[in-house]
Amino acid sequence: MNSFFLLPLLAGALLAQPSLLSPEPAPCVPVNPHATPEARALLHTICALSGKQILSGQHNFPNHRSRHSERLAQLTGKHPYVWGSDFGFTGGDDKDSIEGRDGMIAEAIRQHAAGSIITLMWHVVRPTDDEPVQPGIGWRQSVQNRLNDDEWAALVTPGTALNRRWLAQIDTIAPYLKRLQEARIPVLWRPYHENNGNWFWWGARPGANGFAALWRMTYERMVHFHRLDNLLWVWNPNAPNRNAGPYHEFHPGGEYVDVYAADIYGPYDQSHHDELLTLAKGKPIALGEIGRPPTLETLRSQPMWTWFMGWSDIFDREATPEHLALFNDPKTLSRGDKLPQMGAWAAIFDGKTLNGWRVEAKPEDRGKEFWSVTDGVIQCDSLGRKDHDYVWLLHEREYSDFELRMQVRGFRDSPGNSGVQFRSRYDRQMGWLHGPQADIHPPAPWRTGLIYDETWETRRWIAPSLKDWRIEPEQGPKRWNWDPRGWNDLHIICLGTRIITSVNGIRITNEDLGAVLTDEAHRKRNVGMKGHIALQLHSKDELKIQFRNIEVRELR
Repeated sequence: MNSFFLLPLLAGALLAQPSLLSPEPAPCVPVNPHATPEARALLHTICALSGKQILSGQHNFPNHRSRHSERLAQLTGKHPYVWGSDFGFTGGDDKDSIEGRDGMIAEAIRQHAAGSIITLMWHVVRPTDDEPVQPGIGWRQSVQNRLNDDEWAALVTPGTALNRRWLAQIDTIAPYLKRLQEARIPVLWRPYHENNGNWFWWGARPGANGFAALWRMTYERMVHFHRLDNLLWVWNPNAPNRNAGPYHEFHPGGEYVDVYAADIYGPYDQSHHDELLTLAKGKPIALGEIGRPPTLETLRSQPMWTWFMGWSDIFDREATPEHLALFNDPKTLSRGDKLPQMGAWAAIFDGKTLNGWRVEAKPEDRGKEFWSVTDGVIQCDSLGRKDHDYVWLLHEREYSDFELRMQVRGFRDSPGNSGVQFRSRYDRQMGWLHGPQADIHPPAPWRTGLIYDETWETRRWIAPSLKDWRIEPEQGPKRWNWDPRGWNDLHIICLGTRIITSVNGIRITNEDLGAVLTDEAHRKRNVGMKGHIALQLHSKDELKIQFRNIEVRELR
């Protein structure tokens, strides 16, 4: 909630043309590689909502438990799906009292059991101050006060006295979140909200050493020290205005954000939606806080919001026609409504046979039996046999938008190259499998996960974008990990024209490849957007490689 919440709310949304922006979704995988199954499932649900439906939500002051959600349910006849609350900052019986934390966590557990989705925030006092602070005066003199530049520099410098005081703040909250993790409850966690605004002590600090540093520190402490793996990280600036800077100046980096949200207490400008959508690069976006309901016309022009959360004592004051229209719209989901689901994982290798797979190669290579099942894994073995062209093991089903995961093992005595082709199609006349490929190259493992396009007219690296097949280590990823003796996790996601790969939990590519995948050559070959998954043996290579636990799920 920002400092202007007591001002009269502006009436009437600005009507805008539907957005022309349509970035393809990024992977619905939490930025924390150790995220709990429940957190992963919740993010999948949020992703499945994007562009289709929106969840209703309501904030509740920590000492009010669910008072505001219940009141809104009475006013609209629909119970908000998202239940929100705060860790507070005052004392005593005040609505924002820290003495309400235990009760607030207990209420979160009850709400989750009743079917609510939980989101939490924190109006935290300055690290120079002790909590609790007095109601009213503490809000102005601490939560909405400032740190000077020297204090800020000390805050973001490990080992300083002020940094240690800040760590103590985080360490105070962590056990409450741990209780929710122990109850297997995922949390849409949106600390330090409205960070681009000039009304909170953590706000209006652009640049790498500004708010972005504080966010990264918070992530590191909570994820790597406290092992809070039930959190989905919701970065939540305010809608830009004369007192709140552009989103991008306060962005901590996509590797620290699961969901992007904006707080809007004035008009729903189209730019508030479109600029956040662009910055999110396909990740979900949401309305973290709102003071009045968006109109249905607004939601038609801003379709990517995945939830909204009304602010206590503002949004739930009365049931206006706009409230009733919003809650009664079929695209608005309230508690009890069925949530959309992403496809289930399905094994495409049964661990025993090559049922569902077929070898594709030129006639002279089809009977050479390079591909087989041995000890429960798919194995390609051409060691000592270089007299062959390309030979693929192709899965018979076609996929368009999907998530693929598998494990791969290379061998030290194998100098050859392999890869996983996807959205590909075999041309028997040419003896060629057209389509993009995630490279697997154990002799130079830094290449693994980069995208080479085998479409005949392309045949070059497309992520990174290079002119031909040649590539140097400095053109590869900055970070990579490959076990030369053990099994390695390979993960590929295709959503629209965006292709994402990771190896052993490290993101290798995340590129919108629309300029390539939809060009004339790919349209001619009918590849790039839909096709087969295949494993590759490179021409004239001596290769020994194994694959197992091959699973796929469709995303649309």
